Amino acid sequence: MVTSLAAVCVLNRTASALEVKAPRQSAVLDCNVARQDETVCLACNIYFEARGESLRAQINVARVTLERLDSPAYPRTLCGVVWQPHQFSWTRDGKTDKVYDGDAWARALFLAGTMISDYRFGNKYTDSDKAMNGVLWYHSKKVKPKWSRKMRHHITDGEHIFYRKR
Repeated sequence: MVTSLAAVCVLNRTASALEVKAPRQSAVLDCNVARQDETVCLACNIYFEARGESLRAQINVARVTLERLDSPAYPRTLCGVVWQPHQFSWTRDGKTDKVYDGDAWARALFLAGTMISDYRFGNKYTDSDKAMNGVLWYHSKKVKPKWSRKMRHHITDGEHIFYRKR
């Protein structure tokens, strides 16, 4: 039996082989229009938050998004979590929410489906010493939000810094 984690490992090898940049094409999807499908909402968040990063960094972005479903401080649906005001910068930066990179979108969509499936079956990914359970916040290394001073640093992965409550 192939586990979803094994599928993600295959995806990582495939993703590494697809580093060629394609010229800008027509939009694959407009995330601003597709706000009702949980898999699409999570894939949009992965795509816009961590598209150019490693698979592990993309998984961690997805993990935080899914972890928020278990917190009473956040909406009860993935689309609610992703589109909650002032949570993810791409949803309010004034730039287009259209997906143009078909390969990156395919990886984000596959990863979102895998992560949601594992979440629903209770199979939360864990790294032996850096489990993401309870990690509800992250930000880009490029910024230093005030709220981060009130949190406990968990890990830095790719271009993001992840936090837990103190």
